[in-house]
Amino acid sequence: MFRRLSGRFAIAVAIGMMVVAVVPGVALGHGFDARASITPRSQFVGDTVGTTYTLKVKNTGTVRKIGAVEIAAPNSFWTITGCNDAPPTWTTAQTADSCFYMSGAGAGDDIAPGHSATFTFVATTHAANANRSGTWTVSVSTGPDFSNPSWIKQAPAMSPGLKTTAYSFEITDAVVAGSPAAIGDPCPAAD
Repeated sequence: MFRRLSGRFAIAVAIGMMVVAVVPGVALGHGFDARASITPRSQFVGDTVGTTYTLKVKNTGTVRKIGAVEIAAPNSFWTITGCNDAPPTWTTAQTADSCFYMSGAGAGDDIAPGHSATFTFVATTHAANANRSGTWTVSVSTGPDFSNPSWIKQAPAMSPGLKTTAYSFEITDAVVAGSPAAIGDPCPAAD
């Protein structure tokens, strides 16, 4: 049933197996890959001024550059109000739930394999009486935009992650007293 392999074919198979063993990313299609994270990871409900977030995107692929990045809000509780900083020569576009960052002409300013780029955006939150959490979605494209679906891939989280929580209350000051206070009394002075 099995025939002896010819010398050239056997050598080709052996070389192919060595490539898979030595460079598995290329052999298994990891020529285009990315990871992303945001900071800070907390905000407050009812934030009408907006919090500035920093998005970090790392090209973890081995072959292709990244020419465009999109970040989308977890859900309608968050509204994007500004797509601020991007690498030099990149442009931005904004919707209520997404920021699009696109590289300039040519591929010279694209994110090369093994390199990272940072972007900033501002998001507000709606009022709520409980904490709200969500995970931001980041997509990357090997092209200069998102016009070709075959260029696009979702970027999974890297540390510290893509999840954020909007908290419903914040303690801004605390004082420890040496004796109990009566209900309704003003807070004791800080010591």
